Amino acid sequence: MTNVGPASRERAVKIAALLREELSRHLPVDKTIASFGQVDACVRREQGQLFPLRDHLRGMILAMLSANRPWKPIANNMARLAEIFGGFKPSFLENTPAESLEASVKAIGCGNRRVSFQMRAIQPNIATFRRLDSDAGTIDAFVADQPIETVVRELGAGRYKLRELGPTLVLEYLKNVGIRANKPDVHVLRICGPSRLGILSADASPLTAFHEFRAFANAAGMHEVELDNQIWLLGAEEYASICGATPKCAACALRSVCRQNQAT
Repeated sequence: MTNVGPASRERAVKIAALLREELSRHLPVDKTIASFGQVDACVRREQGQLFPLRDHLRGMILAMLSANRPWKPIANNMARLAEIFGGFKPSFLENTPAESLEASVKAIGCGNRRVSFQMRAIQPNIATFRRLDSDAGTIDAFVADQPIETVVRELGAGRYKLRELGPTLVLEYLKNVGIRANKPDVHVLRICGPSRLGILSADASPLTAFHEFRAFANAAGMHEVELDNQIWLLGAEEYASICGATPKCAACALRSVCRQNQAT
């Protein structure tokens, strides 16, 4: 979809309209997306706001906690998580034992199967952020000024590898600090893959899926992060729960543009 023709643009716009129509049947779309804070973070960054280290630590920790678990309990406990992590202040996190953080996160039902490793990764990752501050000026300048492929490569697997964050979770972290991106997670890959909406190619790598999704968002005339949030909401069990592993095609407004519906 690098060179998007009129037919592709027309289809992209139609999918975007039907997506919003379907989501509106299940939840207040704008309010729900606003609660995630990612689109707002992009707006603030694009208006010139800089994000200090504590914002990057918040974005990184929330990305970690989002892995392999429902999001809504985390969304419902944001204030308590801020308390547990000391307002995400670097000095607090550098001096708080990982075991204490782990126990507190588990106590409010916000852990996942990697939470023990994730909490132990925080202090080494702060050291990596501080090294980036020294090498690049600030971590904020690094993520904002470098090509996103470079940022994902370096933070996901390269010189500045963040523990417990692979490329997909790096993209989630970047959205949390106002970088226009999309996260090709299980919901997005399933819904946008060749057997359903046909937005992404088969067996696409995270970065290939990222670029294909971005091209589609541009064709649809939508904010990339907002579209990413909407697609995710369509599949997430605790939100719209329409296009999960077993899709509810008969009830979905997108059935006229979905290959899954045409195959059944």
